[in-house]
Amino acid sequence: TVKGINLENIFEMRKIDDALKLMDLVKRRKRAVVVGGGLVSVETAEAITKKGGKVTIIFEEDEILSLIFDDYIGRMIRNKLEENGIEVVSSSKIEQFYGINRVEAVKADGAIFPCDFVILATGVKPNTELAREARIRLGKHDGIIVNKRMKTEADNIYAAGDCVEINDFITNQSIPFQLATTAYREGEVAGENVSGGNRSIQDMVSNVCVKIFDIELASVGITCRDAVKNRIDVLQSNVETEDKIRYFPTKKKLWTSLLFNKKDNRLIGAQFAGEKAAVWGDFAALAVLKMMDIDELADFNTSYSPAVENFWTGITTAARRLRSSRENIS
Repeated sequence: TVKGINLENIFEMRKIDDALKLMDLVKRRKRAVVVGGGLVSVETAEAITKKGGKVTIIFEEDEILSLIFDDYIGRMIRNKLEENGIEVVSSSKIEQFYGINRVEAVKADGAIFPCDFVILATGVKPNTELAREARIRLGKHDGIIVNKRMKTEADNIYAAGDCVEINDFITNQSIPFQLATTAYREGEVAGENVSGGNRSIQDMVSNVCVKIFDIELASVGITCRDAVKNRIDVLQSNVETEDKIRYFPTKKKLWTSLLFNKKDNRLIGAQFAGEKAAVWGDFAALAVLKMMDIDELADFNTSYSPAVENFWTGITTAARRLRSSRENIS
């Protein structure tokens, strides 16, 4: 436990009441430290900034949102936060909270950060106490192990949502997918089967989108960091494109990063920043599930109209560039 953790004005973002308390606090106290480098941290920091607060984000990882984005997109996110006045402090561990009754400063890796309040957003663990008491088997991430029908290993007991672990399509590992869309689908399957049905859930592909200030972001599948952990050799292609033909005045940028398994050239990860990022993220998720490879993505027939869509999309451009570089090497 970090010394000073029980001081006033140190709290977590779990419920709507937490958000309401935060918004009230920002009216009176302006300096905030947000601990953690994930989505909740970034979205909370943005909300405080828009209310006139001064925010410092402190986290242990080497880049912001590193669990879902590689550095190509991660650096853009950091730049966007800093452009809007948010101080980003990476590779730093919280050592102590200072204050008499209320928190007044945070110490991280020897540096002192004065503040009026602190938000702890360092991730969540599955709430599986009831399952543990019932001796239902848990996975390596402490989530409840379920089969494709969302049934636990106990008779007539089903589970769904953030407390369970299900199979990842790419790594074939059982992991928690703590996403609203995943929880909804799991609940549908569990509910139908509890009612006498026989429905199964497919292996999942992570699919996350978020908007940070004015930039839309999406991440699908695994990252380079995940690939290293799972000993998967990868090919990566990063490109910057525009959503409309270059001479069109309303064109906007899209940054695309594709990740392929070097063994079979199949898509296993994709990240986007910019115009229509979430839409392309959904397409990439389907492409992963359909096991599309570099050639298929490079050659698939896209729509084109100068006022609507560019001739080459971010995905086709990234795939074609990677294919070309490999042909030149060979």
